[in-house]
Amino acid sequence: MTDTGNSVGQISGETSDRPTVSVVIAAYNASAWLEHSVESALSQQGVEVDVLIADDLSTDDTFDVATKLAEGDPRVTAIRCVQNGGPGAARNAALDMAKGQWVAVLDSDDRYAPDRLAMLCEEAEKQAVDFILDDFIAQDENGVALDERSLNDIRGAGELTVADWIGLNRVGHGEVSFGYAKPVIRRDFIKAHSLRYDESLRNGEDFHLVLAAMVSGAKVWFSATPGYFYTRRTESVSRRAHDDHLRALLVADRAAEARLNAMDEKQALAFMRERRRNLESLVTSERVIGAIKAANAATVFSELMRNPRATPRIFSHAREAVTKRLPRWL
Repeated sequence: MTDTGNSVGQISGETSDRPTVSVVIAAYNASAWLEHSVESALSQQGVEVDVLIADDLSTDDTFDVATKLAEGDPRVTAIRCVQNGGPGAARNAALDMAKGQWVAVLDSDDRYAPDRLAMLCEEAEKQAVDFILDDFIAQDENGVALDERSLNDIRGAGELTVADWIGLNRVGHGEVSFGYAKPVIRRDFIKAHSLRYDESLRNGEDFHLVLAAMVSGAKVWFSATPGYFYTRRTESVSRRAHDDHLRALLVADRAAEARLNAMDEKQALAFMRERRRNLESLVTSERVIGAIKAANAATVFSELMRNPRATPRIFSHAREAVTKRLPRWL
């Protein structure tokens, strides 16, 4: 259940040949950057936009900020979730109110390039696809671009199959993941297939949304043009591998693996199994590192015995941690 703010929150009623896009923003304790994110959506060129901000029961003044934005612009709607359900639940609340021909996902601390939505809508129509994804530019909290590999370094523009999608999201250590890409989705497809985010997930929900759509027959296109600015914050959920979040993701992955097995998707199934092994190694790695910090040798030993293939990942994480601390020690 949700409550809405005071705004009308609708796309302009003026006659226009421009695509209409509902931008969905799940926000949790995002008051410091929400206005910047919303402005990047409202200032999109060549499209009619409305913005749906779903506050996931924040403990700060995020909903107050969202309400003020809604009061200042009729294209914005502020939604208050009655319980903290994670990004999937918040996005579902916003999806229920979306009215545009297209639905675009935007994280509360990220932003769009000014012509992103117009370019993606045009390309999606040209290619006759239901989902379209673009490349992103990673930046730090100050907006400085980070020196990282981009998605188009590993995959060129074109249509993605189920096997492609899983293969590009195997969560191998150090790999660039397509799971960070934020989709623009044809709303008719969402309605026709009752498409929803998996509300049990706090990580990997976008990956599973796209996968579920593909299993339902969605055509998915990757545009290699970077139009999304992704902010890496040290305290963000996506950078903290919580054990319960990873276990929920493993449950969802196993269910997807079973569906792929029934569909006889051999290559996709092989990639999915590799992804599961990588996730299991990540779970072990996080538990071992936590046990090392707590000086719990018994847990370190038992976890390594349970999943010895995680050892290289553990050493890699430890090396990264030491490297980050060296400047402070020198």
